Amino acid sequence: MSTENKNDILNHLSEDVKKEMNLAIEATVQPTPTEIAPELLAQYRQQWATETAAVPVASPTTSASLPKPVEVSALPEPAPVVVAPKEELESVLSSEVTNRSSSLLVETEEDHEISETFSKLSSESVAPAPTNVVGFQTNKDLLADIHIDVSNIDIIEKTGFEQQDDIDIMFNKKSIYEVVLAQSGYKAGMSALTLSDINAITNSNVDLYTHKKRLYEVIHSHLENTSVGKVGLKDWLKITSFHDLETLMYGVYCQTFPENNEFDVTCGSCNKATSLIVNNVTLAESKDDTIYAKIEEIVRSVNKSEDLIAHSMVHTTHRIVLPETKIVFDIQTPSLWDHLELLNSMDQRTIEEFADTIGTMLFIKNMYLLDVARTRATGKASYYPVDDKNRQLHLISRLGIKDGDSLSDAVNSRVEKYAISYSVKNAKCTHCSDSLGNLPIDIETALFTLIQRRNQA
Repeated sequence: MSTENKNDILNHLSEDVKKEMNLAIEATVQPTPTEIAPELLAQYRQQWATETAAVPVASPTTSASLPKPVEVSALPEPAPVVVAPKEELESVLSSEVTNRSSSLLVETEEDHEISETFSKLSSESVAPAPTNVVGFQTNKDLLADIHIDVSNIDIIEKTGFEQQDDIDIMFNKKSIYEVVLAQSGYKAGMSALTLSDINAITNSNVDLYTHKKRLYEVIHSHLENTSVGKVGLKDWLKITSFHDLETLMYGVYCQTFPENNEFDVTCGSCNKATSLIVNNVTLAESKDDTIYAKIEEIVRSVNKSEDLIAHSMVHTTHRIVLPETKIVFDIQTPSLWDHLELLNSMDQRTIEEFADTIGTMLFIKNMYLLDVARTRATGKASYYPVDDKNRQLHLISRLGIKDGDSLSDAVNSRVEKYAISYSVKNAKCTHCSDSLGNLPIDIETALFTLIQRRNQA
């Protein structure tokens, strides 16, 4: 029903009915008896109109989809696998990537019903963030300055989907910080840590696997909204890129320790410690600003977590062959689930001793060794898989410089794709005034440093 039709009906109501309707509204709203100034009312109407407007379509130059997933055929085992010659080995095959069936986490039954696409609450409290900023905070007290005059209100129509934004604002008591997960292809709204969360993730008497598992569980518990609706822990671990974890933690960091925070650095010129006060918003920067338009396109077209795999980098692979040993690797963009699986497959001593190599192994989906005798006999390259993680670790540790560089380049190409970097920008020593340039920071380390300072205060 249009607003004009509603007004026609209201005009024909008796005065008694109108009076009863006004009393009902007053009993529900209970406003502060202050009339909104005309210019302020116009401002709010303009804001509401902006919030409910359709999302503009990106221009053709910025709306290209993320790279389609490159998939690798599952090679049969245990029989030796016959693969094409070297020039074809470097191309990527195209059959379905099999999902891992092992289970590391025991989780309770969670509701996987897909909720509405993530509401853009952030636009209701602050101006749009610069294109190189990862997220921006929503205002917890958005309604505090709104005063209602029940004699001067508009009755409009909104669908249930459209009403959800308003309901979220009115009843969601948690302030959130929206972040863009560039490799995973979705947006998330993060809330602040609690004291119990801090205690859970700062317990040092556990192995690395247990620590990371607890950390991921805590981060997931503060995932207040996503652009693909509600996502259970296990599914979230599988759809989220390992290298988007820092962005999620950035959202938690900005909510737990909002606005400005102190960073201690040592000047390379005078060798003195310098304390820098830095605004959180200035820390994050994207190396590829076009990703934001691509994420917006994904948000508009994908509203189920299971559909993200066709749009994100997670679980996609490309195949390489090392120049010296001729070892073949399928290089992947790993998920948080892949990280936990790898840590769970090795003992703590091995993890500590081979930390750098294990970091490389996280990006290896499959590893194949050349069957030299069969290849020479048939003239066609034949390979067999190496599935044992400890054997993979041993073999990778023995690679020469040329092969090692080739493998590192392939891994770095995955890490740097749509990367979000964090740094203290344009820093200057407070003692000698020398420029310190841009100082890269690790958000996880920064978060735990502030937690430690708080505990010691």
